[in-house]
Amino acid sequence: MMDDILIENLSAEEHQALVCMYYAKLPSSDSRSQKMKDDFAVLESFFGKTFYTYRNYRDAYDYFFDSNGRKGWERESVDGIGIAHKAVYEKYKDYDVDVLEKAVDKIIAMYARNCNKNYDNLVSLKCIQPDVAHAVLSREPVITISDIYTLADKLTLNNTVFLTLGGDRGNSEVDWEPGFRAIAHIVKAPYGHGYRREARYFKIDLKLDVVLPEAMTRNDFLDYKSAWNVTFIGPELKRDPTQAVGSITYNEAVAVVRCALDRFPEIKDSLEKIFSTTFMNKVYGPTEKLLSVMVNHGETDEAALCRKLNSNLIKTQMADDFTFFAENILFYGVPGCGKSYSVEQRYESQVTNNQCKVRVVFHPDYTYSDFVGQVMPVLEKVTKSDGTEEEKLQYKFVLGPFTRILEVAYANYQEKCLLIIEELNRGNAPAIFGEIFQLLDRNDDGSSKYAIYNSDIANEVHKDKLFPIKLPPNLTIVATMNTSDQNVFTMDTAFQRRWQMKHIPNRFTGESLDEKTINHVAKHLPNSEISWGAFAQTVNKKMHTANLGFGGTEDKSLGVYFATDNDLDDAERFAEKVLKYLWDDAFKLGRKELFNDCSQGLSAVIEAYEDAKGDPLKKVLVPEVYNEMQKKMAEMAAEQAQTAEEKTSEEEAAESAAEDNPAQEPAGEE
Repeated sequence: MMDDILIENLSAEEHQALVCMYYAKLPSSDSRSQKMKDDFAVLESFFGKTFYTYRNYRDAYDYFFDSNGRKGWERESVDGIGIAHKAVYEKYKDYDVDVLEKAVDKIIAMYARNCNKNYDNLVSLKCIQPDVAHAVLSREPVITISDIYTLADKLTLNNTVFLTLGGDRGNSEVDWEPGFRAIAHIVKAPYGHGYRREARYFKIDLKLDVVLPEAMTRNDFLDYKSAWNVTFIGPELKRDPTQAVGSITYNEAVAVVRCALDRFPEIKDSLEKIFSTTFMNKVYGPTEKLLSVMVNHGETDEAALCRKLNSNLIKTQMADDFTFFAENILFYGVPGCGKSYSVEQRYESQVTNNQCKVRVVFHPDYTYSDFVGQVMPVLEKVTKSDGTEEEKLQYKFVLGPFTRILEVAYANYQEKCLLIIEELNRGNAPAIFGEIFQLLDRNDDGSSKYAIYNSDIANEVHKDKLFPIKLPPNLTIVATMNTSDQNVFTMDTAFQRRWQMKHIPNRFTGESLDEKTINHVAKHLPNSEISWGAFAQTVNKKMHTANLGFGGTEDKSLGVYFATDNDLDDAERFAEKVLKYLWDDAFKLGRKELFNDCSQGLSAVIEAYEDAKGDPLKKVLVPEVYNEMQKKMAEMAAEQAQTAEEKTSEEEAAESAAEDNPAQEPAGEE
């Protein structure tokens, strides 16, 4: 059929493009808007893109179809949409919408079947009948399997079947190579019960999704440990069942597909049409392989492995950038010193995929359940026995930020992933982490040294409740902590030891400052001749030298970005943020060391600052402190002039050297 020809040789990206172009060809008066939403929802579920992404693709096509009545995105050509969209447009732009509709319906049906697939009921099926084997090898559209009498509850419509062709090689009628040969899905659930005059026997019908170029024997799966003991396929650790049907777990299916893909890379596109993106990301992820190595007597395993593989290759893999990306690091410093900026520059900038980044803020009421996840009531649509749907209250495990980023990291093993914890010690961090604390010990490759067992996390991340939990080598955890908040929740030494501690210095001067910080430090306070840098440094010095009745005054210091540019442009904002902090916190036990008049309280200080004629700092600060700020201004101006002079001298010296040693002219031809 024409619609089969349209879609059978298209990639997954081109399938999505064809759906979008079809809806662009429909006139605006067409009443199929709900069908478009439903179809886009299927694509969204399978590929992880949003409804609005697909609608934007449709809008991009609109401009090139005048008959639809929509303006769309004005552009000169389809080149800007993407390679897949351009290819689909050039091939199928002139097809009738009726033909395209049939093709789109088949595409949507295919992905709807796969995104709704129940991966808990995967089955392996072994056939020895010649007619079935020949039907598989000739790729017949529908294949009937008979003589089955077990696992009828798992042989449900659309369920995936891993098909093995059996048979004794010595038998003359076995003219095929026995072994794992195809992946199919059930198009007709158990039927024909009693066709052999025995009620237990039934049949099923299969449609082939992919046929392997060659049969894969049990020996082909020896290196893939997770595929061992897969019924009829992997090496037998226990005897296969006598019946032709057996169950396969999710992780076993991943291992089988990975082994087949490694052996036959050309089936990649077909597999992506069969399985969901989440399943295929597991296939593409790290897999445990057993390498057979000949080890001489007295030789270490490492030496033997290097000899076999190539030691340089191993070193290159170990030095790969994202291997060393994985760590637990804690930035700490005074409020406003630039901790979040450091996180952004050093770590967030390396994560190009926003889905691979999760941010969370700890606070006193934050708990382990908030961090990891918890079982909660959720309204979900369920299908009743009559085929209709209704919303029912279901209890499901709702992922917390830790489980969510862990799932993303395993599904995107080639990308750097990042968990950012702001204000780590404003919550009870050891209690929030719980047994996850043990995962923070890392191996050289960045993975967790020790595993924990948590059935909820394991089920969400690995689809196996007994699977051990570890941090993968592409996941970094970065936290921030204000030193002035150490009295909120203390962190014991054992917890802190598992973090790489990084102090963020509170710098107002120095060659290492970037232009943004230099300009911020030089910015004058509202209506004042004093700059923010001179003010903050003078106040910090006074804080450290005055007897304010408490220790650890560094924790109370003003960070270079404690006040933002907006705070420094508005007298009211500056007073309410900076002066209030100094009054209520930093100089709480020594206000007379800083403020000129403390008799009327904070409100009087703020009013005096906002209503002052002339420099407001003169009005509210003690003269000694204000004079120190003026001296600091002079010092900073002198430093700036000296730096400029040194830079000029260096440039002049460089120019002089260039004049004394001109570049050698190329010799002319004689």
